[in-house]
Amino acid sequence: MTKGDIQEIVLVGGSTRIPKIRKLIEILFDGKRVMKGLSPVEAIAYGAAVVGGIIRGPDYDDYSGFPPRLHRFTIGVEHPDGFITKIGSRNRPIHSSASNVISTTADNQSTVSIKIYEGEEPLPKDNTLRAQFDLTGIPPAPRGVPEIKVTVFMDDDGNVMTVTAVERRSGKWEWIAIQDDTGSIPDEELHRLKIEYTRYEAEDMALTTAHNRYQTYPRQDSSAGRLPRPAQQQSVRPRR
Repeated sequence: MTKGDIQEIVLVGGSTRIPKIRKLIEILFDGKRVMKGLSPVEAIAYGAAVVGGIIRGPDYDDYSGFPPRLHRFTIGVEHPDGFITKIGSRNRPIHSSASNVISTTADNQSTVSIKIYEGEEPLPKDNTLRAQFDLTGIPPAPRGVPEIKVTVFMDDDGNVMTVTAVERRSGKWEWIAIQDDTGSIPDEELHRLKIEYTRYEAEDMALTTAHNRYQTYPRQDSSAGRLPRPAQQQSVRPRR
């Protein structure tokens, strides 16, 4: 085989994005242009899929060993503090359950509104509300003490999502089942949403970090009417 027998030059691997490497390859092949219509990161996966299809044959219909269907979005519950608490990440198997724990934000709070969202953003307004119901009858307790376990489960077909909320100390619980309709979202729109999420991921992380720092900042002491005073430090004078 000679250079003249090469019809297309396909580069694979992230390093082949470097312009200098592309230029050297084109010089090596006497100026023949490198193919740019295929992502160098995805090319290996495409090739493996083609080879797998050739090996299996066109009549292969046993998919028992294939990866399961996956969730397209992250599932989260709105915490009473106004941020999203993640329950299950995207790309997890459809037939699976995921849980997380939220709590109250006020002393003796007896009702918590459970709001389930789909999306990748830290704020509820930037995600899609999928389900909402109230968990009532929470026993009186200081804020942050009650533990409310929220669990999301998807059936085998990925059509029905069941959400349960249980207050661990009292056993009070509520649940709701909703029809999943994310399959109606076009692939082009899903791709756009993922690109947008990646673009603003750093800003979202900074916002979440700032919020977590605020949550750990000393609260005002309601009984004394002031912030707790820092511990006194002894001053050390240098010897003369």
